[in-house]
Amino acid sequence: MKNILKHSNKIIAVLLCAVLLASYSSNFATEKIETLISGISKSVSAFSSKELNKTIQIYPSDEKREVFLQLYNSKDKKYNTVKTYQTAITSGKAKLTLNFPKSKRKRTYGKWRIYVKEGKKAKSASKIINLYSKNIVKKDVSAKAVCIYCVDSGKTIYSKKSKKQLPQASITKVMTATLLIESSKLSKSTKISEKAAKTPYSHPKMVKGDSYKNKALLHAMLIPSSNGAAVAVSESVSKTTKNFIKEMNKKAEKLGLENTHYNSVHGLDTNNHYSCAYDTARLTGYIYSKSDDFRSVIAKSKYTIKSKQGRKETLKSTDELKGYSKNHKGGKTGYTSGAGYCFTGVYVYKGITYVACILGSESNKTRWSDMKKLYKYIDDFAQTKY
Repeated sequence: MKNILKHSNKIIAVLLCAVLLASYSSNFATEKIETLISGISKSVSAFSSKELNKTIQIYPSDEKREVFLQLYNSKDKKYNTVKTYQTAITSGKAKLTLNFPKSKRKRTYGKWRIYVKEGKKAKSASKIINLYSKNIVKKDVSAKAVCIYCVDSGKTIYSKKSKKQLPQASITKVMTATLLIESSKLSKSTKISEKAAKTPYSHPKMVKGDSYKNKALLHAMLIPSSNGAAVAVSESVSKTTKNFIKEMNKKAEKLGLENTHYNSVHGLDTNNHYSCAYDTARLTGYIYSKSDDFRSVIAKSKYTIKSKQGRKETLKSTDELKGYSKNHKGGKTGYTSGAGYCFTGVYVYKGITYVACILGSESNKTRWSDMKKLYKYIDDFAQTKY
């Protein structure tokens, strides 16, 4: 009897083990595997005016997987589905192209989520995408090239053909002023040569034999844009305009202005003389942040210049944005028939310095309307981290 009971207990124990093993095997067999989403980074930057498609990979994909592209609503504190997709069945990773609609990307920043629904064999998964939009509003500017450059961060926050090589007219004088300011001759006097006196479009008119302080000539270059003053400065700093132009190009190279080449000190139309909106904005930001003299001069609406011989004239600024906004700190105009209407202006918004530059605007009127649009863009969107 004892042997029978002992034998029965063994049978029961074996059966219990079999049951437990079957249960464990069953649970192991139904354990779902992790779903992987790859092919897209956690941070994406794109122009909102253009289509944005991103191809991702999803694993496993041996069954159809539902995929939801969702946008976070900060007010409701939840993700709302924008588009729904379904993967094809493949043996490896399934490729899926997602479209981020332009209509949903008007804001500077959006928090998106890719959510893959749970399958029969795989767990659900999600991936957060921080999407930053550039040029989030369309600006109808007539200028051939545009750049808004943040001096503090070194980033471009708006661009329209900003690296295209174009003539820059009298904005050239920003570099001429830079070399004068960085020389040791700002406080010295310069005698006006015959060459400087005969240079066209000089306001005030330069008279051979007159002498001016170089700081006065700095005002003449930057306020009414005197070409003769620019020639006089070049001769004062480097003895000849030819030598000075070499120094201008050396400085451009040192600053990394890759699409800039100078062939004059004032910007009148000539061969092989060009820059781009991006380089011009960077140069303006460089000297503005470095020089009190530059900041002081471009901020002035008028200034009375006087030669040692007693010749006196009141200079009036060509910057028509004076008084437009307290954030506008001044700038430099430029115009020739070849370059069109140009301007580089400094705008300080909430303590951050920006330079907006336009090259080749259609008219004097559109030059200023273009600039106001760019300044409005800074007001609306400058705080975005692009």
